[in-house]
Amino acid sequence: MGNSKSGALSKEILEDLKLNTKYTEDELCKWYESFQKQCPDGRISRSEFEKIYSNFFPNSDPKVYARHVFRSFDTNDDGTLDFREYIIALHLTSSGKTDLKLEWAFSLFDVDRNGEISKNEVLEIISLLLSPPDGYTAGLGRRTPQSEIKAGLGKVKSLTFSEQHLPCFNYGHWVE
Repeated sequence: MGNSKSGALSKEILEDLKLNTKYTEDELCKWYESFQKQCPDGRISRSEFEKIYSNFFPNSDPKVYARHVFRSFDTNDDGTLDFREYIIALHLTSSGKTDLKLEWAFSLFDVDRNGEISKNEVLEIISLLLSPPDGYTAGLGRRTPQSEIKAGLGKVKSLTFSEQHLPCFNYGHWVE
C-alpha cells in the first residue's frame, strides 16, 4: 500500500503496478488519489466491497457472489483490498491477458483455496451466477443449471490449475 502518513503512493508499489498493468504512472497516481478519497484508511473492507458490488446488480442480492469475488482479489487474505490489490483486480478484469484471466477465474471457483475446484464449488459459483433476480419466477421445468452442470462434469471429481492441462485459447475457440 502507499505511505499512509503522507498519502503518497510508494515508489515500490508504483513501479510494480506499472510493470504488471497497462496503466501509466499518471493514471496510477490519479487512481490512487481517488482511492484515498473513497478509502481514507487505504483499504476496502468486504462489506464496503459488497455495497459497491450491489450497485451493479440492483435487482438482486449479489452479496454471496460478491464475497467470492472479493476473496479472489484479496490475495494476501487479510480481509481487505489495498490499493495494489484493487488496481490488479481492475486491470485483470478489464484488460488482463487471457492466461491471467483464467488464473483469476480459477481462484474465483476455488472456494476453499486448496488448489482444486470440486463439483460442489462449480455448482456453488454457477448457481450464484445463474440465480434469477429477486421476484423473478418462471417455470424452469426439470432442467436446472445445477442438473446441467452435474451432467456436464460427469465423473470428474475436481480440476487443478495447470497450464499443461488447461484447454488452450486459440483464435477464439477452445481446443483440447
